[in-house]
This record gives sequence, structure tokens and C-alpha cells, in this order.
Amino acid sequence: MGTAERNILEFAYKYPGKYMFHPHQDYIAEHGCMGFFDVIAEDA
Repeated sequence: MGTAERNILEFAYKYPGKYMFHPHQDYIAEHGCMGFFDVIAEDA
């Protein structure tokens, strides 16, 4: 994905928690761009 592109991703995590993600485009990565997925447990 490029800058300003949007997509929908679906995936599953085995454990709840906070998982970091960050870009691999040099300019914005060097300036500290990152975010978190806040994964919660699914009710059975």
C-alpha cells in the first residue's frame, strides 16, 4: 500500500493484546510513524 491508499484487511491473532504496526516507507518510518492493533478476546 502506498501513502494515502486504503484497504480492508482481515486476519486473526491467537492472543489478545496490543500489536504494533509501522510503515516501511523510509521517510515516514524515520519520523516515527506507527500504530497499534488493540486485539480483544472474542466471546465464545
